[in-house]
Formats: sequence, structure tokens, C-alpha cells
Amino acid sequence: MFVRIGGMGNEAVELKEGAFLEFLRGGNVNAKGEPKEEIEVFRSGFIFGSAGQKAVEAEGTPWVMSTFDLDRFGEAIDPDGWELRNFRANPVVQWAHDHRIPAIGRAEDVAVIDGALRGRVIFNGREYDEFGWSIGERVSHGVIRAGSVGFMVLKVDFPDMKKEPDGPSLIYRKQELLEFSACNVPALPFALADRGAGSRQGEKVIRGVFREMGRLEQEFADLKFRLFEDDLLDEAKGGGKGADGFWGNLIQGDEGDSLN
Repeated sequence: MFVRIGGMGNEAVELKEGAFLEFLRGGNVNAKGEPKEEIEVFRSGFIFGSAGQKAVEAEGTPWVMSTFDLDRFGEAIDPDGWELRNFRANPVVQWAHDHRIPAIGRAEDVAVIDGALRGRVIFNGREYDEFGWSIGERVSHGVIRAGSVGFMVLKVDFPDMKKEPDGPSLIYRKQELLEFSACNVPALPFALADRGAGSRQGEKVIRGVFREMGRLEQEFADLKFRLFEDDLLDEAKGGGKGADGFWGNLIQGDEGDSLN
């Protein structure tokens, strides 16, 4: 995550996980969750483009720019909080949030649809911008798959982690979109390139894969623990060090009463 804070100068700085949350909690937002000074945040997200499926230049490349999913920093952006009026008047697409490089394209039809910030990215033509065009080519061929929103923080919320330990530690409740960038570094697994209904079905599949991975991981951990318990019982019954050894004492208890 990169942030630019009013009192820290013009350069954006990279913060480690939890550092921004600590900064905000350290008296830098008011009781309403509004920052006391101007803060810009640049969050990258992972997209899954269709490699080899080249978008028609006139229509642009459909993107899911941001969702309400938990990112790898333990944060989430409320899609209902996006303010888009100023961005629509100047819908720049940049490379990796670098303001020193002229815009490599523009975004069209940016809106919150189906709980996600979506739009179309139209990259510059080769005749006047070789670099911007080359980024578009990499995106259309699936080489570059990352997109990132740059926004001004207007309001945040700190969820109760005791009630939802697996939920976000920070929720951006109101934010103004400043720009959208193509980039290399992912942070949000579910910011997906939108290829229509098929892409939305792909989002569901990917989410299902992540849930299934979590379930299998837990089952594997439970299995290892059960096998470990079985090994302890076998040792207590006379294998290995025997019932008088370490495992035997552990299994039998203080008075020597066997658990078997």
C-alpha cells in the first residue's frame, strides 16, 4: 500500500501491513471517522484478463476496479462510498500511479454495478503514445493483470475485531476516486477484468476455490492433530519409550490412571 499524507510532503510512501491502521487510530481521524488532513491511498488489485482475447480499441477493456472483498492488508472499500463526479470529468488512467508520466489512457462508464466499481479502460493509440499503447497490448494479451485505484480518503470505520476476528480491520466508508492505474503488483484478489456474464461466473468460481482451499487446509490440520494423538496413545501402550516414559506419563496423568 502507498499513501500520500498532507503533512508528509508530495511523495507517496509505502507502508507495511498495519502501519496505516495504526496511523489512523493514533488520533488522526475525528469522531465521525473523517481524516484530519488530506490523505490519498493507492491500492492495487489483481485482475484475471483473458490472455489472447484482444479488446476492440473503440470499446476498451472492461475492468472491475474495486470490490468490497477483504484485501491482503486486512482492509475493505465500501462500494457505496465512491464519489465519482470529479473523476468522470477527468477520467485518467495512469501507469503505476506515476504522476510524472502522461496518462496512458482514459476510463469510460465508471460506476458502481453489482456491488463493484466497474468501467472500461481505453488505452492511448500507438500513433501518439507508444508507451500507453504498449501497456494496452500487454493487458490484452494477459501479460499485465493488475489494476489499482487511487483515491482520497473521506471517511473510515474501525470494525470490532472481537466480534468479527476474520473481518476487515479498516473499512473505507467514503472515498473520492482520483485515478485508476495499470500496474504489476497485486493486493486485492477479487478485482477482476470483466468479460461480461462469463467473467462474473468466473468471480464466483475463484471465490469458491479460495473457500475450498481454506476448508481443506483446516481438514488437513485436524487430520494431523488426530494422527498425533494416535501416536501418543500407541507410545503409551508400550511402543517406543513405553508407558513409563515421557508419552506414557503424558497420557496416563498424575495418578497413573490410563485414558484407554
